[in-house]
Amino acid sequence: MEEKILIVDDAAFIRLLIKNTLKRAGFSRFLEAEKGKEALELYKKEKPDLVILDITMGGMSGLEVLEALINIDHQARVIMCSSVGKEEIVQKALNLGAWSFLVKPFNPETLSQLVQNAFT
Repeated sequence: MEEKILIVDDAAFIRLLIKNTLKRAGFSRFLEAEKGKEALELYKKEKPDLVILDITMGGMSGLEVLEALINIDHQARVIMCSSVGKEEIVQKALNLGAWSFLVKPFNPETLSQLVQNAFT
């Protein structure tokens, strides 16, 4: 599949896990960022089709990055990820413009299906 996916997480092993899961689902174009500022710069430069964004990162929080992404591009498709699935955090992310929310640890099939649904 030709869609470009930006994976933003401060944990390298999570970025690798997401990338490997999506490779098995047929995706092949990935960008990676460890921090929010880096993610915003990559988004502006590369215009990915989808962003998978962790909420808890050093520096800018994922919610701050989400808000900035939506300000840059109102059509941005963003799947938020967090090990904290508290209802108020999920609702805030969705209110800010997240396309969906995924709670870690996640099932690889759930991630693959969610990403495929983002492109249909």
